[in-house]
Amino acid sequence: MDGRARPRDPDFRVSPVDRHGRTINPLVRDAAEQVGRRAIDHAEKLLIDPAIAANLLEEAAATVTRAMESERFCPQNPVRDLPSYLFSAFLRRVNRIKSRQLIQEDCVSALSLGSTDPADLQ
Repeated sequence: MDGRARPRDPDFRVSPVDRHGRTINPLVRDAAEQVGRRAIDHAEKLLIDPAIAANLLEEAAATVTRAMESERFCPQNPVRDLPSYLFSAFLRRVNRIKSRQLIQEDCVSALSLGSTDPADLQ
């Protein structure tokens, strides 16, 4: 990547509120639309449904909005690369979802093999 901002994908839109009703700052929403296609593609490579990935991106955008509006972000220390910051927040959510999926798959595998040992289910 050459470090320049990518243009927004005209086909990818982010809602001004996430599924929990939290508003998303317009600057953060623009950043989400810039990284949206890359974020969805990344999630699909990990076998995560694109609709779930879109929800995760909106939740990450709402969280970044809250973080930017909180006291811990002061005007002297602004976020330098908002799209990258948002993408990192999205990746944390994707990784959390993926680890949950793997744990569930392991439990199902252990149960389908007929194991009754609780240690096998962990």
